Amino acid sequence: PWLMREARRNRLMGPPQLEHGDPRFDAIPNEEKPPYPWNDVQVAAMSRKADEWQMLLQVSMAALSRQDLREGTLYFMLRKDDLARRDFSRAVVTYQQT
Repeated sequence: PWLMREARRNRLMGPPQLEHGDPRFDAIPNEEKPPYPWNDVQVAAMSRKADEWQMLLQVSMAALSRQDLREGTLYFMLRKDDLARRDFSRAVVTYQQT
């Protein structure tokens, strides 16, 4: 039953099912991020940058490895303009774990 629940967490496109925060923020390159803590203006700017990203695929580690001992989720993301051009060369993968 646990593995079946985890398998339902796999998604193609659409909004991510979060482990922690929005993984689109993790996709933003570090050199484009201000140092923490962010003020309100910086949060708004980073939110606009996060909106430039589209989740392509979300995969539960348990479903990927077929073992219930694995935790976490992989998020495959791409900038929306790259997706429109079908250029997957700059896709980003992030990992979140509870």
